[in-house]
Amino acid sequence: MHKYERGDTVRVDVTFRDAAGDLIDPSTPRYSVYKPDGVTFLADQDLTYVSLGCYRADVQLEMTADIGYWTIKVWGFYTIGGGSKRILNSDKFKVEEVND
Repeated sequence: MHKYERGDTVRVDVTFRDAAGDLIDPSTPRYSVYKPDGVTFLADQDLTYVSLGCYRADVQLEMTADIGYWTIKVWGFYTIGGGSKRILNSDKFKVEEVND
């Protein structure tokens, strides 16, 4: 698990793959970030394209960011067999207090 301090930038790298494991570019790749208490910090944000199937988000934590385990959820859609399939993933990171 990645650990950060208040005021840090959290870099999130995301890879999207289809059911066969091939890299894909989903439609509307997005993310949301949730504080340790479950309250939404950022909602429904665009991911930045890096290369085929690879996306990135840089989340700037405030100097007053809550200490604890934060959750980021990412998603996107792709078409398969005439239908749409949603790809959803989540991960956690920890914000820690700095003792000088």
